[in-house]
Amino acid sequence: MDSAKLMIADEFIRNRLPDAFSLLVVKNGYLVFEKYYSWGSREKYAVVHSVTKSVTSALIGIALDKGYLNSVDQKLIEFFPEYFTGDLDPRKKEITLKQLLTMSAGFRWNDRGPMICGAGIYHRIGQNIRFNFR
Repeated sequence: MDSAKLMIADEFIRNRLPDAFSLLVVKNGYLVFEKYYSWGSREKYAVVHSVTKSVTSALIGIALDKGYLNSVDQKLIEFFPEYFTGDLDPRKKEITLKQLLTMSAGFRWNDRGPMICGAGIYHRIGQNIRFNFR
């Protein structure tokens, strides 16, 4: 890891990206650089809206191209069986990758309070999205 390039990135963010919250660099599974700007901190969540969905969609496309996934019609339960307990709404066991990516699983979204979405993977609390990997 070239520390000089990390310092250039840090300076660029400080001088040219006033709305940036943080820069985190992970290499080989280890956090090697961590810097917060503006109001950003480890304790605060940023509202990212559809950015996460866009990145996830790109990664799904790469996984399909490389043969790691067979189809977007595969069900989430194939990938995350530990989140599908016996007391879960049975309709959630039918959610596919495509439905998750297109937000078309058929469940009502509640913007006014806590809501478990999809397979129970995350909660929406106010304006923050927090992942809940129990």
